[in-house]
Amino acid sequence: MPFMGHVYQFRRDGDFQKARALIIDVRGNSGGGFDFNRSHLNFELDLTKEPLRPRFLKSIAILTDSRCISAGEGWSSWFVAQMRAKLFGHATAGASARKTNYTMTNGLYHVRYPVKAYKGYLDRPIERIRLIPDFDLRQNAVDLANGRDTVLESARKYLLAD
Repeated sequence: MPFMGHVYQFRRDGDFQKARALIIDVRGNSGGGFDFNRSHLNFELDLTKEPLRPRFLKSIAILTDSRCISAGEGWSSWFVAQMRAKLFGHATAGASARKTNYTMTNGLYHVRYPVKAYKGYLDRPIERIRLIPDFDLRQNAVDLANGRDTVLESARKYLLAD
């Protein structure tokens, strides 16, 4: 029975329900976009929404770091708001504001700046406050040099004990 793996791998192979737990790694996720209304349905405990959709209802860990920013933070905030996962690693960047572009009068430069703090699924802004992990852990140079991922190992150990 698989312990962890990429969610798309499980969905493709039909083993999504067989995993004991799931680890989702959003470290270094520089953002982009996601479907705010549907992207978490595979983890939603309310089975009335798209009832035929496969669900993962067991324990989840999310790995974060300070390079997880923007949509990476917004997507992950659902798991915090719904209390569906424990966060491991380091606090996210805290830079998820809505932005606008301004073109300088000379037309040579464009400036992009925040205009509204973004809350994601939380009752507070992510901007400056960040997503704070339940288990604040950092990699160190020795572990990295030896190919050891202490954040992943900690999440795995936690989930196995659950």
